[in-house]
Amino acid sequence: MCKIITIANQKGGVGKTTTTFNFAAELAVRNNKVLLIDFDSQGNLTKNSGIAKGQNIDDMEMTIASVIDTYINDCEEEPVIYKINERLDIIPCNIDMAKTKMKLNISIAREMYLKRILESIKNNYDYILIDTAPSLDVDLINAFVASDEIIITATPDAFSASGTKALFKTYTQTKKNFNKELSIAGVLITGVDVRTNFAKDMMQIIRSSWGEGIKVFNNVIPLSVKVKESQAVGKSIAEYDKNNKAAIAYSFFTDEYLKLK
Repeated sequence: MCKIITIANQKGGVGKTTTTFNFAAELAVRNNKVLLIDFDSQGNLTKNSGIAKGQNIDDMEMTIASVIDTYINDCEEEPVIYKINERLDIIPCNIDMAKTKMKLNISIAREMYLKRILESIKNNYDYILIDTAPSLDVDLINAFVASDEIIITATPDAFSASGTKALFKTYTQTKKNFNKELSIAGVLITGVDVRTNFAKDMMQIIRSSWGEGIKVFNNVIPLSVKVKESQAVGKSIAEYDKNNKAAIAYSFFTDEYLKLK
């Protein structure tokens, strides 16, 4: 049975895209078939995946936005899926998503489009991971409606520690009105500089602020310049440097997540 997971936070720069790609890669090496959905008009997940190969991603015509457009126009074409490797696929995104979001905002049942699209393909996968834009707009609600679970990424800074209330409100409203089975798998702390007391203090604040009802994963993702290097060449950090501290951390996090099931 396919598990659909949205990686979310309304703040940018908290490791959503990095986590989506590296978590997917870790699931794939554990013999799972995984589909990535880039649902952010910036297209960073598409760039990081390496499928564009020097092409300007904004020139790509077959994206998640183009599929949503066909659904809005009652044509309902299946998405074009790009292969990253044997067990990892992606549906890309680019600037066209910004225009599509405007169309979604005036469409009937605007919250349901991504769910409808994934219904036709989800049985081909063990996991589908959705990378979202740093916003609380209709595209995020689409991702929540389509998902079984949410993983929230947060960095150890004051804004991340206090700035997730609006995201939690969007989650609770979506759960109440559209997707009663939706749950938060947990909060993953990323971008951690373990050398600083400030980071340690902020991690403690994040852990305590979510209370007992929401899990904060024990494993955290450390800062590493190698992560940006791996993104530049379209590889996961484990593929780029399996002994890197971030690669090891993503592996441990994936094991921790899988033990929840």
